[in-house]
Amino acid sequence: MAATGVPFPRANPSRAPIVARPHRPEARSLYSRQALREMRAYLRLRMLELREDDLDRVREVIEHRLSVDALIDSGETPLTPPR
Repeated sequence: MAATGVPFPRANPSRAPIVARPHRPEARSLYSRQALREMRAYLRLRMLELREDDLDRVREVIEHRLSVDALIDSGETPLTPPR
């Protein structure tokens, strides 16, 4: 009990906590002009990132840090540590 004589409210342990459901957009909002424009921008950015990654691998091959086979197999580790 609190100093005022009023008991503290207790959570009912038998009730499950209230969890917000994820928002489910309407079908027409998924194909709106704004949604399509945002997706196009996201895909352009992702393509640019992938292109930059490939260019970094080409640069490492030129600098002899990766073998030529690394251009095909992206799981290869550097041949020598960078200086």
